[in-house]
Amino acid sequence: MKIIIPQNLFSAIWALTLDDKDKAELVIKKSSLVTQSLMNDEAKLALIPSMDLLSHKDLFVSTKFSIAFDGNVSNSLFLFSENKTEIETVTVRGDVSSNELILTKLLFS
Repeated sequence: MKIIIPQNLFSAIWALTLDDKDKAELVIKKSSLVTQSLMNDEAKLALIPSMDLLSHKDLFVSTKFSIAFDGNVSNSLFLFSENKTEIETVTVRGDVSSNELILTKLLFS
């Protein structure tokens, strides 16, 4: 069965635990594309960013399996210019999902 996973460190760590047979079924997408790919029936299972559940309430969420990370490792970085005291614009790049966008809006509102 195909499983869509986001292209990030946390999914890669999880994928390392799979058998080679199961790894062959993985479809790796940018975080922002995972949920839409699932909705387009590219796979029957996906590890989606949790905030995507707000806009896709019709998705079935497993009661037996989920992955959550808490700690010092993050796949989001905030880079600041030297000698700046005000933030005028924010640019978000890389493996960006709604989680990163919402967090950035909250932090810099």
